Amino acid sequence: MSAQPKFVELTYLDYLKLPEDGKRYELIDGEIIAMAGAGRRHQRIVAALSAQLLSKLKGQRCEHFIAPFDVRLPRAGQTTDSATNVVQPDLMVYCDPKKHDDRGGLGPPELVIEVLSPGNGRHDHVRKLRLYESAGVQEYWIVDGANRLLIVHVREGDRFVLLDSFNFDVDVPVKSVPGLSLDFIVVAAELDRLDDQI
Repeated sequence: MSAQPKFVELTYLDYLKLPEDGKRYELIDGEIIAMAGAGRRHQRIVAALSAQLLSKLKGQRCEHFIAPFDVRLPRAGQTTDSATNVVQPDLMVYCDPKKHDDRGGLGPPELVIEVLSPGNGRHDHVRKLRLYESAGVQEYWIVDGANRLLIVHVREGDRFVLLDSFNFDVDVPVKSVPGLSLDFIVVAAELDRLDDQI
């Protein structure tokens, strides 16, 4: 009986050597994960939220970024170069300018927003939730455009708790960034406009 090959965790430096093949990848627990392409609904949601973040954070210490933007999440004992977790959240907010550089994020953002695409629900609801929780992200939003639902997880101690879920008919405060809220009525209007065009 032949021995199974030993799994070797890849690092951020290995990730940088991936071929430029037009695809997007993430590195989770040392494993390369190919990302699904984003459809129109996904792009409309990201654009609507990004426009609000750009406007509402203007002139403030906090700054938002959109994918592709590598966020290195080193575990204990790892450097940012040896990190075995490198993700590309759809949207994120950093309030400490020392936590990002020209290559991307250096540790957990205050807020991460992932917009579901067909087929990535389990990945975002389970695997990324656990990763963001263990990495120290303060707040994690999952946006389900197909069902017009927002699910908000916030940090309490070393764990996430489900704060609430919201329909796309409210202005939702961001607990981790005081004074910031995102209007999902605007997001719903963008989706309505898209549905009218189809």
